Amino acid sequence: MSTPLHDRPGPVRGRPRSAEAEQAIREAAAELLSERGIGGFSVEAVAARAGVAKTTIYRRWPTKEQLVVAVVAGLKAPADVAAPGESVRADLLHVLRDTARYDRSGRWTRLMNRLLVEADEYPELVADIWRQSVGPRRAYLVGILRRGVEEGVIRPGTDLELLTDMVLSPVTSRIRLRRGPPTDTQLEQLVDILLRGAAP
Repeated sequence: MSTPLHDRPGPVRGRPRSAEAEQAIREAAAELLSERGIGGFSVEAVAARAGVAKTTIYRRWPTKEQLVVAVVAGLKAPADVAAPGESVRADLLHVLRDTARYDRSGRWTRLMNRLLVEADEYPELVADIWRQSVGPRRAYLVGILRRGVEEGVIRPGTDLELLTDMVLSPVTSRIRLRRGPPTDTQLEQLVDILLRGAAP
């Protein structure tokens, strides 16, 4: 039987040991969610795979649902992807390239596909996951598009949420269908077509 991470002998370091345990928990939880989905997910299984005590998990996340949301949200890259701010076109390309790069491993996609299947069974939990993982990135992208309206690149009155869907969907759908991420040339064509269509 393996010794929980936080009980293993060694010099007392506090924060590094806590960080090691948390990383192990997050990794184990992400793997189990991808394998079993929400229905087959349990704190006990996470603790066993991560090599920590259940109390170590509950101190950080008091409920299974809080752990699920935190783990999925933590897998997604930060919403602020440091777009250079050179132009609306350049910033849109920056975000899309980052999205394609981040999803290339397939891990995020596999997990999202699993959660989509369970959306009807756990609607509130899946909605919360979406708000905290996808929501911030979408809000960041909407901010770039709103700047496009202010700068006269996008016509006033354009539905920016709809335009955001149009920007992201070609990238995410290719990855989910395992067709591979779009090339830089394809991303440039995508952004140019959308900006021409939304131009004043």
